[in-house]
Amino acid sequence: MDILQKKGWSVSFLADNPNIKYDIVVFNKTHNNRGLEEARRVKDSGAKIIFDLCDNYFYNPHQLPEIDRAQYIILQMMRLADKNVASSEFLAACMAEYIASEQINIIEDAVDELLPLATNLADYWNQLRKYRQLSEKIACWRKEGKICLVWFGIAGGGKADYGIGDLAKIEAILNDPKFRKRITLTAISNDNKRFQDITAKWDIPVAYLPWHTSTFSHAFKLHDISVIPISKNPFTLAKTNNRLALSLRLGLPVIADSIPSYLPFSKTCVLDDWEKGLDVYVNNIEQRFSDVGQGQRLIVENWSTAGISKQWENLFYKVVKQ
Repeated sequence: MDILQKKGWSVSFLADNPNIKYDIVVFNKTHNNRGLEEARRVKDSGAKIIFDLCDNYFYNPHQLPEIDRAQYIILQMMRLADKNVASSEFLAACMAEYIASEQINIIEDAVDELLPLATNLADYWNQLRKYRQLSEKIACWRKEGKICLVWFGIAGGGKADYGIGDLAKIEAILNDPKFRKRITLTAISNDNKRFQDITAKWDIPVAYLPWHTSTFSHAFKLHDISVIPISKNPFTLAKTNNRLALSLRLGLPVIADSIPSYLPFSKTCVLDDWEKGLDVYVNNIEQRFSDVGQGQRLIVENWSTAGISKQWENLFYKVVKQ
């Protein structure tokens, strides 16, 4: 929003200023009746509607009623919108099963280091204490010559197989005698109990830090390698490059299972070969630095905030001229 404002666009949140006569309104993560009714209201007032979708709600393997309801609202929003935005090519293809592909623009996420959000002082000091405990533990591991791996993300939910449970996919390779005495694993997430249950019988040292904007970037940079195992299904295949790109942006090489949005980074990380990835990155610090540098240049060229903002700006001009 700041970049658009600096370019002369008058930008505000609809919730803060609902009575302004807008030219364009972007709806993001609108999955409820209230949002749909608001979209209809501003459409009737003469505004153009852009609907921005980030997750594949067309996949509901467990037949959850709440996903069915969200899907119904999303379909209404897609058909109401003057233009739709998908955050990945795979998601755009899913959307194109319901509306004309000409109505869909693909605009991926910009990759920037996370900025701390305002928080109360007690919470800040609590998070800082936990960060310092992790930092001390990693310092001890480093004295033992360990290479520190990190996984980050939400624990997951019932709508699909994704999240912290994916760590079970790499249990065997991480506990392989070839690597287990040399590595550690930290999870930065929102479910310590589940992490402890998953790793209870692992033979490598593990640590956990609650995900929080005030500590995430600092804690992440304490580590050596980012690991991103993925259970492949239509929900995860529609995801953006966010976790891989953010890892590189923060200075860590990546070993991951591939999804379509990761493929442009195939020469800057290791995809779908966990033994090779661990062997290379655990033993070759020069390769780590080389791949990270190449990945960061790729991000600047394709996923900078300025570049992604320009794509949004071009879409605004297109919508206004309709």
